[in-house]
Amino acid sequence: MGRKNINRGFKKLRVWQDGFSLLEVIVVLLIMGIISAVVVSRLIYDNIDLIAQTEVIKSHMRYAQSRAMNTNAVWYIRFVGESTYSLYKSGDETPEYLPGEDDTTATLPSGITVNYGASQFVSFDSWGKPCTDGNGQSPQAADRIITVACSGESGTIVVTQNTGFIP
Repeated sequence: MGRKNINRGFKKLRVWQDGFSLLEVIVVLLIMGIISAVVVSRLIYDNIDLIAQTEVIKSHMRYAQSRAMNTNAVWYIRFVGESTYSLYKSGDETPEYLPGEDDTTATLPSGITVNYGASQFVSFDSWGKPCTDGNGQSPQAADRIITVACSGESGTIVVTQNTGFIP
C-alpha cells in the first residue's frame, strides 16, 4: 500500500503575520500599568510637599525634645512669622542648627505656611514635657495643634499635653 495524501483536496493556507505577538502585548500592558500607577499616585497625594514638610517639622520638634531630655536643659522651637523657625537652648539666644538644614533658620518652601497658635514657642523641659514659653516654666495646658497649610489643604501636628508625644 502506498501513502495517501490527506491534503490533496485542500488549498495550502497562507500564514499571515499581521497581529501582535504575545510579547508586544505584555510590554504595552506593562507600560500602561506603570503610567496609570504614577497618575493614580499623583491624584491621591496631590500635595506631597505639604505632607513632607509636616513630617520635617515634626522631626525637628522631636529633635528639640530629645536634646532637652539628653542635656537636662530646656530646648525649644521658635516660630517667626508663618514660614520660618529655629531651634534654641534656653538662656542662649543663638539659634542651633537643625538636622538636615544648611542654616540655623529653617524656611518653609514657597506657598507652605504654619499656624502655631497663641505661643510662638514649642519648648520641652528636661523630662520632655511640652511648655508654651522659651524657659520651660509654663506647662502646656492641653494638646497643642499646629497647622501646616498649602494650596487650601492642611496637615496637623499634635503635641500631646503631658508626654510631649508627637504622632
